[in-house]
Amino acid sequence: MSHHIPYAAQTCVSYPEDLYKKVKKAKGIKGPKYIEIMAPCPPGWRFGMERTVEMGNMAVETGAWAMYEYENEKVTFNGKSKLILEGKIERKPIEDWIKYQGRFRHLFIPKKDVERIKAIEKHIDQKWERYRECYL
Repeated sequence: MSHHIPYAAQTCVSYPEDLYKKVKKAKGIKGPKYIEIMAPCPPGWRFGMERTVEMGNMAVETGAWAMYEYENEKVTFNGKSKLILEGKIERKPIEDWIKYQGRFRHLFIPKKDVERIKAIEKHIDQKWERYRECYL
């Protein structure tokens, strides 16, 4: 977006219709395009493969990952990210997403690290406040 390309977007494999629409739209636009696609990684994030779609959904629902489009210098949020931005639904707690990932095991074992989990939640809160300031 900082390079003012005609189109950029963020989406997630757990939302195939959103992904499809954004790729289709990008194909029809002249010039450089960029789509960042969040794809949960079972071996890297250390969770069972059967939870792949759930992990993507939770990334969006907790606000850890936002779905949006940037077109002609304008940002538009999509799906649940739009509802979160507009205050129509509340973000789920980040703990709901990270507790199932082995890469965050150190935050829960041997005991729950409440301070660090709160710090992660605060970081996401600040990110969404910036989104509201810039895009509402």
